[in-house]
Amino acid sequence: MVIAWVSLVALLLHILLSWLLVYRVQFGVIGTAVSLNFPWWLLVLGLFGYVACGGCPLTWTGFWEFIKLSAASGVMLLWGVGGGGGGGGGGGQVNHYLGNKTSKFVEFNYLAQCSALAFPKLN
Repeated sequence: MVIAWVSLVALLLHILLSWLLVYRVQFGVIGTAVSLNFPWWLLVLGLFGYVACGGCPLTWTGFWEFIKLSAASGVMLLWGVGGGGGGGGGGGQVNHYLGNKTSKFVEFNYLAQCSALAFPKLN
């Protein structure tokens, strides 16, 4: 229910800012960009405040757990991208097995991994 209220406030802010910045002040495209930016930040900060301030006591265990999870995710992402494949290190594994000799197969593997990420229901 909190997500609905935060989203409603963000929507109302977006409508108000769009009208104000585009039609009243006549900022044009810049006003549109600004009117899109502020409601997004309101959503982010509103939902973060709800979670961090006790709204989700079973899911939020503090910043230390968040930092550990973020660091682990960053390492996995860098490991996958650094492996040459960009999708979980599979391309690096293929490079290792093939000795970097057939780049077409590595390219095919990369495209297959990206399509598996983009269309997970098809796999």
